[in-house]
Amino acid sequence: MTASLFPSFGFDMIDSAVANAAVREWGHDLGECHRPFATQSFGLHREGQLVAVAMSASTVSATCGDWQRKECVELVRCIRHPEHPLVMRVAVLLWMVLAPVAWSNAYWPVRMCVSYSNTTRGHDGKLYQLAGWKKWGKCRGGVAGGNWTRGKTYDDKVLWYYEPEKEA
Repeated sequence: MTASLFPSFGFDMIDSAVANAAVREWGHDLGECHRPFATQSFGLHREGQLVAVAMSASTVSATCGDWQRKECVELVRCIRHPEHPLVMRVAVLLWMVLAPVAWSNAYWPVRMCVSYSNTTRGHDGKLYQLAGWKKWGKCRGGVAGGNWTRGKTYDDKVLWYYEPEKEA
């Protein structure tokens, strides 16, 4: 069998348990996302195989940067299969288009997409920068206290934001 020069890809909502299994298996630094409030998960499939995951959630704090929680959706996890290094960019770009719509349909209208980078943990934000996100600035660090992040130190967090395109 020969490999196709143009493999088929799909990006759809997936069960969060499937997304968390990939996050765990592929070794995301923050681990699984089990926030006790709204979440949505998306999977990028290549010829039927899951190759990347992007997870959305409402923000932990009541405010995020200059926005209220009910104006935002946060990209809380984005990870790729170790054998597919380039699909992370694709997953982020597709998330930017589809996740705000899915979130708006299920929860509240999305005014801003937000996410964080942390250079201490090896995430410098270049992925967001390449995708057209803007840097809001550094955020107060510390040690997270929620069940899903308890004990993890965040001392070099940078908030990134992206305003979703409006329907024409």
